[in-house]
Amino acid sequence: MVRAQPSITSITRWSDLPQNDQQALEALEKYIQSQNDLCEDLKTRSPQLEEYVASIPTDVAEIQKRFDAISHILAMDAATLNDDLRPKVHPKSIRFLNLLILFLISFGSLINYHHKRKKRFAY
Repeated sequence: MVRAQPSITSITRWSDLPQNDQQALEALEKYIQSQNDLCEDLKTRSPQLEEYVASIPTDVAEIQKRFDAISHILAMDAATLNDDLRPKVHPKSIRFLNLLILFLISFGSLINYHHKRKKRFAY
């Protein structure tokens, strides 16, 4: 037997609704209220979030500046070590030092490449 759905009108009283319909409407009301609370919370945080987002380019520029300085220092240190140690180091060790220097330079270039690649799409 198929039960007919009760029709709800503007004059339907709460107490006239079946218990499961009352529960469904209460759940819907709770959901709407939770979404409204979330909206209000985000509105109050919005200025702070905008400030954080606005500071990202400045932070990235500062980190890039520090990275460039460190890369330069590492390159200078590598050259100095290479020049100072070459006469003092056993010839077999020179290959290892050259590989280490190559690694340091390549690693710095790789980080710089990935940073610049992301920077294009960040703005």
